[in-house]
Formats: sequence, structure tokens, C-alpha cells
Amino acid sequence: MTTVQIMKQLGISPLNVTRRHVRPLPRHERYIYTYKLVANNAPMQFMISVEPESGKPRPGKYTFNLSFKANGIERSLCEPTTRTLNVDPRKLDFVVFIFPGKAGLPTGSLWSLRVWLRVNGVDHRLFGEDELWIARDPDFNSIGDASFARLKNAEAGEQVYNAYVGRAMVTFLVRWQLITNKLYKYSMVYDANGVGDTLFEDLRLRVDGDPRTISFLIFTIPTNSMPADPTTSYVLPFNDSYVYQRIFKNDNFKMGQGLILSRWETRWSWDLLPVRPRRLWRRIQPLLRKIYTVQDLFTRRREGDTITDELHYLFIGLWVRFHCNQCMRAV
Repeated sequence: MTTVQIMKQLGISPLNVTRRHVRPLPRHERYIYTYKLVANNAPMQFMISVEPESGKPRPGKYTFNLSFKANGIERSLCEPTTRTLNVDPRKLDFVVFIFPGKAGLPTGSLWSLRVWLRVNGVDHRLFGEDELWIARDPDFNSIGDASFARLKNAEAGEQVYNAYVGRAMVTFLVRWQLITNKLYKYSMVYDANGVGDTLFEDLRLRVDGDPRTISFLIFTIPTNSMPADPTTSYVLPFNDSYVYQRIFKNDNFKMGQGLILSRWETRWSWDLLPVRPRRLWRRIQPLLRKIYTVQDLFTRRREGDTITDELHYLFIGLWVRFHCNQCMRAV
């Protein structure tokens, strides 16, 4: 039976049905200002988002967000900031500029960015970034001792790269997952002979085209450390136009194979321990009824007790290990 027939059997006229009007969802407005610049022959765009807390263009608190786009790849820059506006948010004026920053690799690829809000002749700084890396087809061969990763395999949603880091073979795995329209979540992990870690995760990138067309340039360079050879890692995405932007840098990525550690181990052992440590595989007592303190230890030594075993005790929040003779007994 149709709905009309059922309504007639119940004595309800289909012409007298009261229609419930659905209320439209409240509109939450947001205003986007776009500025275009060129650096190192690479065109780029900066988008400033102005979002009222009330959702309407009225006096009150506003949140400012900054994003950066180059060659179809967009990502966020800096942390959001808030200001109280008593002017029309649809008629704002921003000053966006970049200038050469500190030394980068390759030379001339690192920039500093500043964004100012100008209202009624008064300037207010909103954003500052000194690590904006952007270039078109830079000369990576000029980076001495750099080790570049090679693409080993590309599948749906991930790419695998191999590289030598400090003479150690390392595998980098880049994954991405679609969140919403054109917005992807990227992550990167590494593995070196059974030991690995996550380098970054939940990195949001908005990609105009197919994410499978984007490759990543991953390279490491040696840094001054003890012992020598630990490295710094960089990740730069690019596509067919060879416009690179750096999305990740890690100065604490330290790894190597065949590092000369013996002289440092010996030095620190002699500095920290009175005698060279020995590896013990015997006489480990699981339960002790009494643990002597430091004062008890020296008192018993003065009294002539013979020390025959290993002492493990907690003193001022630190585990201290002594290799001595016969200092711990169960009583």
C-alpha cells in the first residue's frame, strides 16, 4: 500500500498534512585573503584566513590562520593567532613579504616571512617564520657529503625510499591518507636493521592533483657531533615542475654504522667508575630482607667485614651500581 492509501484508511487527508520546515544551519563566515609572491623562480601563494568567533562580521574576537601554497601543495604555516577587531573584517589590508634568511642548503633557498595587518595607518605583526624553504630546481649537488634516498617502491597510499645514513642502510616509508576533499594526512617512519621510529605523523597537506604524482626528496648530511657521522635529515616534496618546499627537518636524527665509540666508552668508564665494569651472570638474589645504606657500607668496612657480592641500592633517587666484594647480605 502506498502512503496516500494508508493515510486515507486512517482518515487523514493527504492535502491537509502539516509540513515541518527545517531550519537552515547557521552560517559561520570566514574570509580568505590571498597574496602571490615569487622567490627562486618559484611562484607561491599565501592565504590568510580571518574567522570571527561569533560567525558574523561584527566587532569581537577573530582568529587568523596562515597557509602556504606552491605548485599545487598547500600546508599551514605558524600557529593561529587572535585579535579583537572593531573594523569590517571584509576590508582588511595585509602586508606580506619575504627576504633572504640565514644560510640554508642549497644556498639561497631559505627565506624569512613576515605578515603584518595594517588598519587605519597602524601596523600589527601577525606571523613570522624564519624556516621557509622554497626553490625551483635547486643545485642539490652542491651540498657536500649529502646522502640522497632513492625511491624503491610506490603503492597506493605509500612510497618506500632507501638511503645510507652514516654508512647504515635505512628505509623510509611515507604514507598518506585522505581526510576530506583534497586534504591528506601524511606520516613518515624509518627502519634501520630492526630499529625504527616515527619521524612525523598527521602532517596535513592539501593536494590539488593526484598524490601519487608527488615524490619526496629525502637526504641527510653529517653534523658535528661526537662521535662523527650522525646526521640531519630533510624531506622536500616536489612533482614534475621540480618546485621544492621543505616540510620536515630533524637535527636530532643521529645514526651510523661502524662508529668509533670505543675510546669514548673507555674514557667515560674511567671517569665515572672506580674500576672497569665487569659483566656478571651469577648470584642474583631476587629478594633481600635488608638493604644497607651508604653509611652502613662504610661502617661495616671499618669494622673489618669482608665484602663479597655486588651492591644495588637506591640513593637520592638514582640507581648506583658498585662492583665490590661482599657488601649485601640477607639477614
